[in-house]
Amino acid sequence: MGAYVYLVNNIRDSTTVEVVVCLQAVTFTEEMGFGDVVIEGDSLTIIKKLNIRKRI
Repeated sequence: MGAYVYLVNNIRDSTTVEVVVCLQAVTFTEEMGFGDVVIEGDSLTIIKKLNIRKRI
């Protein structure tokens, strides 16, 4: 189990912030060598797009 905090500056759009933080989380998990990862969020738009990319 791990935790990560990332400071996001100068982004006013909440969807963009969610994408940036998600990307940072994925990068962090790759660097730590985690194989199975669950990333939670509250943006249905982002979650749907991530699930579509996962199936491709």
